[in-house]
Amino acid sequence: MSNKNKITAVELLTELQVANQKIGQLELIIQRMKDEQKKRKDFFLPHEILRGMGFDIPEDGIYLNPVDSYLHTKILELVGGTIDIDRIPEAGLIELQTGIEGVCMAHGKTNIPGINQSCVGKGRILIRALIEHTYNFSPSVRPETESK
Repeated sequence: MSNKNKITAVELLTELQVANQKIGQLELIIQRMKDEQKKRKDFFLPHEILRGMGFDIPEDGIYLNPVDSYLHTKILELVGGTIDIDRIPEAGLIELQTGIEGVCMAHGKTNIPGINQSCVGKGRILIRALIEHTYNFSPSVRPETESK
């Protein structure tokens, strides 16, 4: 063993004392934080607030499926832009389908039907169903008027 690797007993004791001081300081900080949290009765963590509202969300959060995340974000954007599902432009519905395909492919799903004209009608049906089911909101359905 070389002299460079040898530690004297005094050096070892000094390092242990420094480490013990740091541990003691950390314990004091942790205890102060706990005491401060106990003092503040009006302080709630986000998961505690959600639990109070009836949502049981774990402290470490939840996982959102990327396809669902994209779908709901885009649908709310499309409906919010017109406030009427029937007035969503065809280009928006095609963009929705293209985006869903892109997210699916990015996550390894390859069996995706191509975009065609039926996607537009199906897109409106999908949006209406999701808004009614997920957001408990029933958008008005305008009766079809025949121009004769």
